[in-house]
Amino acid sequence: MAHRRWAIVSSALGLATLTVYLTVISIQGDSSIWEVFPWAVLMIVPAILTTYAAIFPEGRVATHLLYGSAALYGLIGFVSIWSVGFGFLLAGALAVVAAGRVPRV
Repeated sequence: MAHRRWAIVSSALGLATLTVYLTVISIQGDSSIWEVFPWAVLMIVPAILTTYAAIFPEGRVATHLLYGSAALYGLIGFVSIWSVGFGFLLAGALAVVAAGRVPRV
């Protein structure tokens, strides 16, 4: 199941990018955690979706989850292109690759 590996890599990249974002915000020190909490939750949702798609047995549902997470990663990446957006755009591209490799049943 090649799609599982791609989905896990996409999820890991999204979580790594989120970690970089939270680290940068923490180092800057001008924002409280509650100001960035909604953004952090929005950034973790596609990582959860891709992880769930990697373990979900049915191909059709996994495909929809991966395309949905790719869309979210793309939106987040576009909005945050000047800071950490490239990592999210790359994670979205990997989610599309994973969706394309889900076996058709």
